[in-house]
Amino acid sequence: MLNLAVAEPSVALPPKTLRGALIQLLDELESLLLNIRTDVYAGAPGAAAAPVGHHLARCVARIEGLLTGARTQAIVYPAAAPSLAADPVAALKKVRALRSAVVAWPDSPLSSVVRVVHGGASPEESDTAWSTVEIELAFVVSETIAAQRTIVSMLARAGATIPQGFGTMAAPPLPARSSIPPWWALWRRLDEIGALLMTVPSGIYTARVESGVSGSVGEHVRHCLDHVSTLLAADASATMSYDRRRRGTTIEHDLAEALQQILRLKAALERWATRSLDQPVRVSSLIDPSGASIAGWSTFGRELAFVLSHTIHHMATMAAVLALHGVAAPAGFGYAPSTPRRD
Repeated sequence: MLNLAVAEPSVALPPKTLRGALIQLLDELESLLLNIRTDVYAGAPGAAAAPVGHHLARCVARIEGLLTGARTQAIVYPAAAPSLAADPVAALKKVRALRSAVVAWPDSPLSSVVRVVHGGASPEESDTAWSTVEIELAFVVSETIAAQRTIVSMLARAGATIPQGFGTMAAPPLPARSSIPPWWALWRRLDEIGALLMTVPSGIYTARVESGVSGSVGEHVRHCLDHVSTLLAADASATMSYDRRRRGTTIEHDLAEALQQILRLKAALERWATRSLDQPVRVSSLIDPSGASIAGWSTFGRELAFVLSHTIHHMATMAAVLALHGVAAPAGFGYAPSTPRRD
């Protein structure tokens, strides 16, 4: 009796980079396609189990979805193309074309933020997650390795030759995707400020207090929005500075204008969403009333974290000013993410 059990293959270490791993996997798929019989690849007509070609076509679809989506910053992983699942010659051409494309890829930093769209039976059932090109590259590499191991088992059962090293690469660590984009926390704080301002009388918005708390609510709002505006206007080719802001603008005195600016900044944050958070940016900061300043390198991610923290700090001050005027801010308004919530 023939024993069809497949021994656990020795696990080969992956290349030093994920892109190198993907290139190697494509080389291994090409090797398979050059040697596999058509009947083994396409499977018996009407067979219940998916043939080798189905699994290979799914790998190709994921790789192509990654390369295309990384450019458009919205990745959709299509289903396997039926033509590739039944035609090893067409699959070989596609694998070779993808390998050439991966050699010159990526066009943008691996840290670039992307949307990952999971299709459903209807648009209402579709779901969107937030990720980076690097996380999706790790996902595609892992999925291709898993498919290779399935194919190894199928080849063994069919008595077909298994290419040397095929299906033995170790899968890379797979970070989790996020259900929210990185900019969402700042968008949400702006939304909280806007919701609060809709309940504040205009007289209290501009009123000062004598308790030693600096500024009116309007001045703190303007100060926060200045920082957000500076971040959103930042250009990697120029030096940004949060100290270049105008005091006494309409936002400090006009609630309607402040609310309009919040809406504009929330929309700009959504457009800003897919830029790379690792992209460097030079920041200049005043360190003395004499005008002395220092400049150094940061990243958009680090500056996003700073502006978020700065906004939360001033939200807490707004809540304190309002309390002195007898107006209570919502529970948790101005709380830092690390602050324990109290009942």
